[in-house]
Amino acid sequence: MPRYLMPREATLARPMQNTPVGKISLYDFPSRVGVGEKFSFRFQIRNEGADGGCLIAICNDASSPGTLTLWWGWYWQNTEMEPGGGCVAYTPVLKSGETYEESPEEMKLNAEGTYSITLVAGHIENGDIVIDDYVTVNVVAGVGEPKAKINGMDFPDELAPGEDVYGTVTVRNVGDAADYLALKVKRTDTGEEDTWLSDDPVDPNGTMEVDIRNAGWDMPDHDLTLSISAGVAPGGDLDKYQETDSATVTIRKGGEPKACLVDYYFESPVKPMEESDWRERLKNCGAAKGDLYLLAWNASGNPGKIWIKLGWGDWWELPPGHGARWDYLDKDPGWELEESGKVKYEKEGSYKIILEYGHWKGDEMAKDGEETVTVEVKTGEAEAKINGVDLPEEASPGETITGSLTIRNVGDAPGSFGAILYFEELNKTLYAEPPALLNPGETKTYSLTAEAGIVMPDSDLHWRIEAGTVTDPYYSDFVKQDEKTGVIKKKAAPPEKGVIAGKVVRRLWVVDQPAAGAKVEADGYSTKADEKGVYRLEVEPGSYEVVVDLGFPFKRESKKVEVKEGETVTADFTVELSDVVKYGVPILGIVGIVGAAVPRGREVIVVGKS
Repeated sequence: MPRYLMPREATLARPMQNTPVGKISLYDFPSRVGVGEKFSFRFQIRNEGADGGCLIAICNDASSPGTLTLWWGWYWQNTEMEPGGGCVAYTPVLKSGETYEESPEEMKLNAEGTYSITLVAGHIENGDIVIDDYVTVNVVAGVGEPKAKINGMDFPDELAPGEDVYGTVTVRNVGDAADYLALKVKRTDTGEEDTWLSDDPVDPNGTMEVDIRNAGWDMPDHDLTLSISAGVAPGGDLDKYQETDSATVTIRKGGEPKACLVDYYFESPVKPMEESDWRERLKNCGAAKGDLYLLAWNASGNPGKIWIKLGWGDWWELPPGHGARWDYLDKDPGWELEESGKVKYEKEGSYKIILEYGHWKGDEMAKDGEETVTVEVKTGEAEAKINGVDLPEEASPGETITGSLTIRNVGDAPGSFGAILYFEELNKTLYAEPPALLNPGETKTYSLTAEAGIVMPDSDLHWRIEAGTVTDPYYSDFVKQDEKTGVIKKKAAPPEKGVIAGKVVRRLWVVDQPAAGAKVEADGYSTKADEKGVYRLEVEPGSYEVVVDLGFPFKRESKKVEVKEGETVTADFTVELSDVVKYGVPILGIVGIVGAAVPRGREVIVVGKS
C-alpha cells in the first residue's frame, strides 16, 4: 500500500545487516516547463540490500513557489501537493537487486518560479521508515526564457609576472524568466578553464557577480588573454549550459621593481672601536625585474664616525651625515638576499643608523622606504640578574602552569637581555621574547601564559631559568649570566572522607520515640535526622565531638569519635528529658510534648493551657 510521509529533514541512515537498502538508480526531469503544463518524468529505485520492504517517495520542498499536481502509479492520481506539505510514497517489497518504478509518472507545476523536488529512497525496518538515499532536482516553471548577458567587466590593464590574476565580471539576466546563470573563463595560453554558477535562480534583470581571483591563476611572463562566456544552466545543471553572450579581455605584462627591507639587525650595546655584527635582508617585492639599492647613513648629529662593510666588501668610513650604498642589479620579482656585515663606532654615545632602500628609475634613485636603528656605544658592561620568579610551589596533574619572571640589569652599561626557561620532565624550552633593552637598574618582567602549553605532569616538575645578554631574537648569541632552579611539587590527592552515622531517639520517661528532624553537629558539619531518627555525616578524617540538641525540655547529648579515612563510625543517641521535667517542676506546655505519658506519683502543672 502507498504511505504518506509528513515532512521532515532528510537524514541518511546506516542500515542494519540483512535489511533492504533503497537507492535511487534513475531519475529524469525536464529543466524547464510551462506553468500548468503536464509533463512526464522518470523515477526508479533499486534494492541494494536484502529482500524486503523498500520506500520510494516524492516531496514538494518548502522553497517551491506553489503547489504541484501529481499522477503517479495507480494510487496517487491528480494529487495536489503543497510546498513543504509532505511527501507521497510507495512501499514495494523488492528482492535484492530488483528495481522499481511506478507508471504513469506525470506532474504539472502550478506557479511560476523554480520548484525544488526531492526524490527519496529507503526501506522499512521494524515498521519504521528509514531513508537511505535522496536527491533534489530543480525544475523552472514559466512561460518566458532566461538570457545571460555580460553587463560589465573590471580587469587591471597590466600585471607583473607572478601576480595573482584578478578581475570581476557582472552577468545580467536580460530574459523574461528566472533561471540559473553561469560564467566560464578560459585562458587562451594554457587552455585552463574555470566555471561559476549562481547560487540561486536569477530573476529577470537580476545579476550575478564573479571574482575570477578564485581561479588561482598567476600572471605569465607575457600578455594574457581570457575568453569569457556567459549563459544559462537550466535548473542549475551545468551539463545543459547554453551560451548566450561572450567577450575577451587582455591583460598586459607590466609593473616595476620595488625594494623591501624584510629584516635587519645591529648589535647593541657595543664598545668604542669594537667590531660588531649587523645584517639585512633585501627583497624585490615589486611587479617587475629591476635594479635595487640599499643605503646605510651615519645620521647627522651622531657623536662620531662609523666604519661599515657588508659581506666581503671594503670598509666604508662615514662621518656624521654620510652614507654607503650597495646596488643589486637586474633582480627578478620575488628575489631575496640576506647579507651580514661588520660595523665600528668611533666613540661613546648613542648612534642612529638610517637604512634607506629603493630602486633605480633610469639614472634616478626612487626611494621605497627607510628604517632607523639606535646603537648604544658604552665602555661599561651590562649584566643580567634574575630579580624574581613567580611560579607555583605545587600543582595538580593536568593543571596549566602560569607565572612570571623578572630580570634586572645590575651592570653599569645598557644591555639587551633575555631569559630561557627549561622544564625538565616535559622536555620543553621557552624563550623570553622579545629581548629587552635595559639601562642599568631597569627591570623587565616576562609572563608565562596558558598559551605556552605548560601542563603539570603526573610527577614533580623541575624548572631552570637562565638569564643573560642576547641581541638576536633567535638567541643565537645568548650569553648566560645568572641561573635559578626550582621544582613544582605534585599536589597530593585529598584524603578520602569518612562517615559518622547513627540513630537519635528521644525518651519520654518510659517511652522511646525516633527523634525526626533532630539536628546533629560535629565540629562544623551538621545534618538532620530523617523520620526514623537516622542521620549520616560525611566528614574529613579526624577527631570530632558529635552533639545532639533537641532543645528544651530535653538534655543536650554529645559523644567523641575518631574517624579514619574511608571508615564509618557509629554514634547512636538516646536523649532524655531534663531533670526539672522528670521531677515535677512546673513546665510550660509539657503535656503537649509528652501526651499521656505521665509517670505514676508525679505531678505535672501545665501553665497557659485551656
